[in-house]
Amino acid sequence: MQSGGLSYLEVADAILSAERRLRNLDAGGSVVSEAVEALQETANSVADNLLQAARRYRAVGQALLDYAPQLESAQQESQSALESARVAQETADESSPGWRCPSSVWGQW
Repeated sequence: MQSGGLSYLEVADAILSAERRLRNLDAGGSVVSEAVEALQETANSVADNLLQAARRYRAVGQALLDYAPQLESAQQESQSALESARVAQETADESSPGWRCPSSVWGQW
């Protein structure tokens, strides 16, 4: 989860880098043709879209990083509970030799 969050943040940084390069395009002189003007407008429009995408990627990446410790804790707690249940079942099986929990029940976990 954490590596996914970091990956999203890296993508956000790359998108921001592209956005900055588009905004810094130089038309190359004081005389600007209609084609160059149109190119600059398109570059700015694309840069606006990239900025929105970068913000979204950053938000997702940060959300994943914020959630990762909680998920890890829940997984550890779940694993501990499962192990406790297995030990309890083994103890019950040993004390009641005539009855055993079907192995298919544990196969589901």
